[in-house]
Amino acid sequence: MLRGTRVVFLLALVALIVRISYLFLFVDLSRDYYWEYGELARNLHMGKGYSLFYPAGDLYVLRASPSASPYPSAYMMPGYVAFIFPFFFLSDVVVRNTLLLLVQGVIGAAAVVLMFRFAERFVGRREASVAALVMACLPEFVYASGSYTPTVLFQCIFLLLLPVLYGLWEEHSRRSEYAAGALFAGLVYIRPELVLFGAGCLLLLMVGRRGVIALRVGVVLVLLVLPWQIRNAVVFHEWIPLTTNSGLNFFRGHNDLELGSFADDAIIQGLRDLPPGRDFEPALSRLYFKRAFAYIGTEPAQEFARTASKLEQLWYRDPSDPRSANLVYIVPWLVLLASAAAGLARSTVRRQHRVLILYLGCTTAVAIVFFVLPRYQTMMKVALVPFAAVGLLAGWDMLRRRFGRGPAEDRSN
Repeated sequence: MLRGTRVVFLLALVALIVRISYLFLFVDLSRDYYWEYGELARNLHMGKGYSLFYPAGDLYVLRASPSASPYPSAYMMPGYVAFIFPFFFLSDVVVRNTLLLLVQGVIGAAAVVLMFRFAERFVGRREASVAALVMACLPEFVYASGSYTPTVLFQCIFLLLLPVLYGLWEEHSRRSEYAAGALFAGLVYIRPELVLFGAGCLLLLMVGRRGVIALRVGVVLVLLVLPWQIRNAVVFHEWIPLTTNSGLNFFRGHNDLELGSFADDAIIQGLRDLPPGRDFEPALSRLYFKRAFAYIGTEPAQEFARTASKLEQLWYRDPSDPRSANLVYIVPWLVLLASAAAGLARSTVRRQHRVLILYLGCTTAVAIVFFVLPRYQTMMKVALVPFAAVGLLAGWDMLRRRFGRGPAEDRSN
């Protein structure tokens, strides 16, 4: 135990040093834009409520402004908005960004510890050190700590959830069931598509004759997401279960322009007829859905090509993004992917880790239905790391046997 504690401490320290070094060497700390999350938090800070869009001539703007009267919003789930909101009390941008990203660096180091603990319990002691080392040093994991997105926060909550979730198939306390529901809700408040993964896990529990456990987990999840839904119903006078940007995300994956495009001429024309105020965002989402389904109906054959492109972007690289061809990114990713495939090739691994395999499947399904951003791949890689550790150690042991050193000592038990 003492040795394991020293190892995980050293790995967490390495992770923290790498992230802090990246922060001060490569991140622009003078940047005062944090995507839609930051604009929502900024409007909250200015006393304008949870709001985002407002008209400016023929355009709709989402950059917060003291003189603007933005419309009520449910464009983004409030998890990461709540996380960054306190930092807006710091008026100095450099100080704000430094503190925010230092906190994210600490969370990233904590995720390394959580990866080690999960792998040590459910994969093996040797694999735990490898998995944590990969988590500590893989370039995109380091990059995520310096990004103004919920990626690192997602990784940490996901790795908190995994051992609790795995334990539901073993002897556990009622508290574990409530914790699983609460952690699922935390993930949904950060990434709403995790509802699909949650539903899949509940189905796995029911298939495994653990229906009562699934019911308790599901009830906690629903009750904790319900306040957001009630807020939306009060504000928008209609049921918005999660966000109002699902239509946009669907359109970005189904259009006659390029994957990820925000609008075509029909969308731009339709913006002029959208109602103002609380009805704007729901109407905008419906406009995007209508346009995307019109494209699917007229170009069904193109959907197969688009699906292949989205799978390539998720599981390999985005040809339109030159960053994904960088050797610092692509080489470690391909090594991780090949190692994970080797680890998954073992039948015992597949049987034991059906939850992680389900998560990979759900991530792939979401990418096919909507579209892919680089950080979606980074969030998916967390689930591949334990399998990659198995594959990397299997390859190492094979090399040791081939060169006459004998099999590595098995310390997994």
